[in-house]
Parts: sequence; structure tokens; C-alpha cells
Amino acid sequence: MNLAVRLLICGFFLRGMLPNNAISILAYAARHGYPKICTEAAPLTLRLDPKEAFQHLGHPFFVNWVTQGQFSRRDMQY
Repeated sequence: MNLAVRLLICGFFLRGMLPNNAISILAYAARHGYPKICTEAAPLTLRLDPKEAFQHLGHPFFVNWVTQGQFSRRDMQY
């Protein structure tokens, strides 16, 4: 089985675990280069405690999570 097929299968499994494990999926997708899955998972993490997000994402990805989520959080209806 070639690499492209393996990556496709991995992407299907990741999507199948959303929304229940959104922050874990986001962290994995960010570290391993799945931008489309990041786009799908990120909105599902907006209500997450920042401390928990940092623990999953680490510093570089946490900064992206905070800065790119500001617009969405400001406009979110609670």
C-alpha cells in the first residue's frame, strides 16, 4: 500500500473521531500536516479551556489556536 493511500485512510479515521476528540484530533492533524482536518476540528474546540488546549497543542500550535480563534470566539453566540 503506498503512502498516499495510507494518509487517506488515516484522514478518514481522524474525521470519524470528530467531534468527541476534537482537541486531540486537532493536535495530531497540526503536527502531521492535515490542514483540512485542522480546519474541521478547530471550530469544535472553541469552548475548550485554554489550559487544556495548551496541554494538547503545545506552544507553536497553541499560538495559532488562540490567534485564529479570536474572531470566531468574539462572534460566537453563548
